[in-house]
Amino acid sequence: MDINGAILEIDSAINRLKSGKYKLHIAVADSTKKNTRDMHFHNTPEFFYQIGGATRFYTPAKDFTLHKGEFCIIDSKVYHTERTIGSKDFLNIVASMVSTLIIHLSSDKAGRPCVCSDYFPAQTPGVSIRNYLKDIILCQDNKNICDGLLLSFLAFCKNGLQIQSQKKRNSKVERVVHIVQAEFYDSTLSVAQIARRINCNPDYLSQLFSRETGGSLGKFITKTRLEFARQLIVANELSFSEIAWASGYRDPSYFSRIFKKTEGISLKEFRDRNLCHLV
Repeated sequence: MDINGAILEIDSAINRLKSGKYKLHIAVADSTKKNTRDMHFHNTPEFFYQIGGATRFYTPAKDFTLHKGEFCIIDSKVYHTERTIGSKDFLNIVASMVSTLIIHLSSDKAGRPCVCSDYFPAQTPGVSIRNYLKDIILCQDNKNICDGLLLSFLAFCKNGLQIQSQKKRNSKVERVVHIVQAEFYDSTLSVAQIARRINCNPDYLSQLFSRETGGSLGKFITKTRLEFARQLIVANELSFSEIAWASGYRDPSYFSRIFKKTEGISLKEFRDRNLCHLV
């Protein structure tokens, strides 16, 4: 599906909202439930709209299925994982605010959602929607407020895509930076995987990234993961294993070695030092 197809699907979502006949699933964090290494989370909420097939969501607190035409918001710091239902027809739109608005389309790959198209819409001047999804979660019992915020969020997404559709495609390096910032938590993210996503040779992409940024793409992925890990360590809410899994490392021991090599001190020393500064 191209960007114009994505715009039409968002139009369809807007019309569904205006009709009042829609279902919204919301998943919020539950500190009493145990997290697992097969799940990940984000520091900002994620929005999902199911175009075809269905998505089965698994969270520590509950599992649920997002059916065609339904909406879902996964709150920040909610561990979750997803499986596809109806592989031939599966397609959904995912939107989130990281440093900017990020929208991607996911199709099925071996029973899991896999990004098939990604868009990084231009920002609408004077408009900030960073807190819209959070506000929807807080106001979910007030349908009028919830409807208005959802419509505003979707209108913002549509407007951003329309602006982008009239401009030239983002440069490869710009797209790479957005992909890494949005998906560093995925332990399978690599130079080769990103190169396939943007249809170019991995060696060429590495050389292009180095030429335009002065740094290595592989090191940029590691740097992004470790920057996120540092925030979680300082917050002191998760175990080191949970931080590793949330930051894109399936092996906590490997994460510990990479962290010490980069920082010069162990995970525990880093946490203790920063906690002392907070006292």
